[in-house]
Amino acid sequence: MMKPYISLVQFLGLALGKNTEVVLHDLADPNNSIIAIANGHISGRKIGGPTTDLVLKVLKEGLKEKTTFITNYTAQVKGNNACRSSSFFIKDEKEKIVGVLCVNVDISQLAEARKLLDSLINCEVPEKTLPPQKPTAGLVEVFENLHDSIDDALSAIIDNVLSKYEAEPTRLSLDERIDAVRKLNENGLFLLKGGLSELAKRLEISEPTIYRYLNQVKES
Repeated sequence: MMKPYISLVQFLGLALGKNTEVVLHDLADPNNSIIAIANGHISGRKIGGPTTDLVLKVLKEGLKEKTTFITNYTAQVKGNNACRSSSFFIKDEKEKIVGVLCVNVDISQLAEARKLLDSLINCEVPEKTLPPQKPTAGLVEVFENLHDSIDDALSAIIDNVLSKYEAEPTRLSLDERIDAVRKLNENGLFLLKGGLSELAKRLEISEPTIYRYLNQVKES
């Protein structure tokens, strides 16, 4: 089912130019989902790389009825460069999401140019690279991190959740640990190989304990 899209990746990469990365994910294996990529220098990703935190969240939460794509949201790559990104969700005959075609436009140079123009005309320089954007369809909150390895993906997803608590990860209360497991499950952490064991290390608790928390979350 994904094969026809592979040549489309190369076509779009050439047609849209070197500042636009085009990526095809096969979600049969989220750990090694990238099966085609053009202009991968933008994110540093290669064939065999993992899926993104946004896609994992979509796999867990689903999309609004009849939604097939999300456009013009912010994606972050290493070095804090930003992309204007769009994702097209490929579904099978049962409406299950089996793949994603992503287009990431590197706007970091344009953002720097805008900052320079703002300073020249004595306007405030915006703190963020992009203004808040409303996605055209799909999720309530859309932001994506583009990681070139499983380890980076796991760390980013876990950091994003654990940073919301005042206490250090190893000092979280029982309720906070269970709440963190719930949020990480919603974000798709446990769809990735090594997600559970990495979280256990960060919290300095056993993997069976994480399993127990996860079962409590699923039953609640």
